[in-house]
Amino acid sequence: MNLELGEAYSKPNGNVIKVTLNEFNNIVYLHIREYSLDGDTGYWFPTKNGYALLADEVSSVIPLLQTAEKIISQKYERNPQISFDFEKGK
Repeated sequence: MNLELGEAYSKPNGNVIKVTLNEFNNIVYLHIREYSLDGDTGYWFPTKNGYALLADEVSSVIPLLQTAEKIISQKYERNPQISFDFEKGK
């Protein structure tokens, strides 16, 4: 399995943060990783900057990210890049 879930945001340096799922040695990982564009080939490649979560760790992190989102959104209400929505259907 190798599934790109989407781009979370673009960085000022032109790189993007992507969220992907992949399987290695029968273990599924969720990656939140910075990607850089190869100017010669036009392909995005993952950099060392990022984090990989085991699939069974994801559900324990989501409530913490939701709490962080509430705190952050109160302080930075007008910044559209500081916004998360982990609830289904939204």
